[in-house]
Amino acid sequence: MVCSSTQGPTVEFEHRDVVLLCSNDYLGLADHPALRQSLAHASAEHGPGAAASRLISGTHEIHRKAERRLATLTRMPAALLFSSGYAANVGVLSSLPREGDVIFSDALNHASIIDGCRLSKARVIVYPHGDVDALSRSLQRERSKASAAYVVTDALFSMDGDLAPLVALRELATRFDAALLVDEAHSVGVLGPDGAGGITAICGQGGEVAHNRRMMEADEVAAMDHLDTVEIRGQLLRIMSAEEGKGLSCTNTRCRQLNPYLPGENCRYCGQRLGDGISYWVHS
Repeated sequence: MVCSSTQGPTVEFEHRDVVLLCSNDYLGLADHPALRQSLAHASAEHGPGAAASRLISGTHEIHRKAERRLATLTRMPAALLFSSGYAANVGVLSSLPREGDVIFSDALNHASIIDGCRLSKARVIVYPHGDVDALSRSLQRERSKASAAYVVTDALFSMDGDLAPLVALRELATRFDAALLVDEAHSVGVLGPDGAGGITAICGQGGEVAHNRRMMEADEVAAMDHLDTVEIRGQLLRIMSAEEGKGLSCTNTRCRQLNPYLPGENCRYCGQRLGDGISYWVHS
């Protein structure tokens, strides 16, 4: 599909307006006027792109500021930015699991997870989609054969729209001494308290936080697609790290009434047609 207009609830396709139902722009931010303004301002202030990878001189103070804000949002002690979601999955999974480890991967995981698993030196076991009992049997059978184990899943499966059984997965990971890696690409911003993602509802403190910090520090050192890739442009980082990102909130109270864990459904168009009112994300 090749669009000839800006991205939104409707787009121009082959010289006519159509409703866009295959977009990832759940929050209606792709063409948000506040973000347009911030992009223009940041481009003038920081230039249109980075000049080096993070390993050399490409790390800017706004990288760290944005990472701190993301860590605060997701209730984690630290965060690490990659140039894309694909790069994040490939970087994490090709650097943390080692030879002699085992990865348990949901059958419907995103292609970037699959590629990351393939690039790791760990053994990969695919369990049926969302099947906690099958995963439990696999862990029971295979965990003792591996030095370390990783259970990997999407939080929200974008193609089917269903959620991973995160509470049950965490219980299994704890019981079998495995790390739980959750891809929140389609859930941060739309699931969890304050849009912090599905994992925030089940995460504890203490040892798990320390473990997450150690994993992040190890991945920052080892992930080559983080170290050797020219990083995210200053315009986007400025939005994430400065005041512009603080006041983006959903105006549709019906969304919250229907489901408190879905604070911002992107139904600016459909809301008008279906009678649920208009919801959109605004800068306040």
